Amino acid sequence: MLTVSATDRDVADAIGYGAVGYLTKDLMPDALLRSVRAAYAGDLAMHRGLAARLIRRLAGRSRSEMVATGDPASEHLSPRERDVLRLIEEELTDRQIAESLGISSRTVATHVSSILHKLGVRNRADAARRYRQET
Repeated sequence: MLTVSATDRDVADAIGYGAVGYLTKDLMPDALLRSVRAAYAGDLAMHRGLAARLIRRLAGRSRSEMVATGDPASEHLSPRERDVLRLIEEELTDRQIAESLGISSRTVATHVSSILHKLGVRNRADAARRYRQET
């Protein structure tokens, strides 16, 4: 991904959507070329500082740290999980969510299970309540 943003959230979202690299537009042309070639070869194409911040963010935070710092738990959901959670809040069934997102009901069930685990809740109603509190 080539962008102007270097915010932690944008980096994490891009990687979550499948980006194999994250480059900012302030790169010199020769550095951009080297980075694109590195990504093509399977290497990480990302400024070392951005990569370090992303790794610290992903590896260094436990659920208790998230609660202690006041971070919304839903911030740690993947973009697709956020889509599913939004539709859960609208009281759609797994089948309706699947049709809305163009995925299988089984995939929706997998996302729901992951959402419940990440939010630390027991059921869909609790997840929907959490979503409403954070929005």
